[in-house]
Amino acid sequence: MDLPDKRIKCPYTGHKKSCCDLAIHCPKWVQIQGKNPQTGQDIDKWGCADTFAVMMQIETTQQIRQLGAATESMRNEIVKHYTAIGVNLGRSIAECLPAYNNGQRMRHVSDLSKKIENS
Repeated sequence: MDLPDKRIKCPYTGHKKSCCDLAIHCPKWVQIQGKNPQTGQDIDKWGCADTFAVMMQIETTQQIRQLGAATESMRNEIVKHYTAIGVNLGRSIAECLPAYNNGQRMRHVSDLSKKIENS
């Protein structure tokens, strides 16, 4: 465990005590491992959770952006598929309309299904 510089004072003690003296027992003294969201370099260091807060906010923001992009991509795929379904359904209905317009009204939905199957 890396300890902080003796000159750094803890804000939670009114800057009266050194973080170095408190770090071993302080719940805010944590180890961060992973990648720096700004540089991509590996991180493995100890420090006050308050000093890591900004870096964690940057990481959270990046993850939210990626989630938004993935959601938009999925939406575009769904719209594309529903458009294709709508076009095919429109063709099927258009094939049945001439029969309706010629006075051969279909009496039931099953008549429409039969008409589509026979096409």
